[in-house]
Amino acid sequence: MASDPEELLRELEPLMEAALDEDALQRRIYDDVDKALGRIARDHFPHLGAWPAEQLRRLADRISRAACTFAGDLVGFDFAAQQAAKSPPAD
Repeated sequence: MASDPEELLRELEPLMEAALDEDALQRRIYDDVDKALGRIARDHFPHLGAWPAEQLRRLADRISRAACTFAGDLVGFDFAAQQAAKSPPAD
């Protein structure tokens, strides 16, 4: 571990960049899933626009939670797979 603050900063910079990249990826996945679920709802329920506002808000909340969960899980699964690939197989 570095004792010099500048050296420590240089060591932490790639980690911060990786975290920001992961966050950006998770946000893109969330946006794509949110849009896809909304499109699926509209395609299968053509009269969605006639639903009461409270039902539409609840549907939007559920879509948002599902997209958030999916994006988080996907990034987590990818991280776990990368870690497993780095580890030698257990005998």
